[in-house]
Amino acid sequence: MFTEVLAKADWLRLFDHLFTYKDDPELLLFYAAAFLKANRTTIMQQVFEVDDMIAFQSRTSTVPFKKLTEMAFRMHHSMRETLFTGNVQNALPLPKGDYPVLSRYPEQVTATQVKLREKIISEEEEILKKAALLEELRIKTEQVLANEERIRKQQEAASLAEIERRQKLQVEQEELLQNRIRLEELTRLAKLEHIRKLEGALEEALMRQQTLKQQEVRVAEEEFEQRQR
Repeated sequence: MFTEVLAKADWLRLFDHLFTYKDDPELLLFYAAAFLKANRTTIMQQVFEVDDMIAFQSRTSTVPFKKLTEMAFRMHHSMRETLFTGNVQNALPLPKGDYPVLSRYPEQVTATQVKLREKIISEEEEILKKAALLEELRIKTEQVLANEERIRKQQEAASLAEIERRQKLQVEQEELLQNRIRLEELTRLAKLEHIRKLEGALEEALMRQQTLKQQEVRVAEEEFEQRQR
């Protein structure tokens, strides 16, 4: 508790007193009682549940260490004989060599550790869930993007095919138009040639008719002259 509520300098002073009065190890408990007594107003106003007390003991106290020491020593002097019967002394001093195995922990510390461990486990599970959701979202996103890419390629292929079809159709139409123009030109030339030949034939026929007519006239004139004689 004192590592949380005391500043570093006050924490060192506390252990200086404890080491100085090593024959009175219960003095530590009186420091704890003095701390609670000095902060009783704050505790009565702010502490209503166990979590409130834990939070209170996690904040650095504003009570001067000198005042805390005076209160602890007064309480120790007046209550030592009535409250303690040597149980603390039976466990002290610590044996030489290795420290004894510590098998009992303050309930507050163990409860805090359990809650902290549960919180860490819960946060890890939440992180794993979020990671799984993110992975699922990533996979779905990749699937959607792949599907969109496939559709885009299909659309591009269809668009290119349509462009090629239109270009081919345009080329065919241009070729058909050119062929039609050439055919019309050939037809026109053929008609002109036919007309020219008809005109030539008519001219020859007219000339033959004129020639025959002139011959007939000449024959008729000769016959007429012979009759006059």
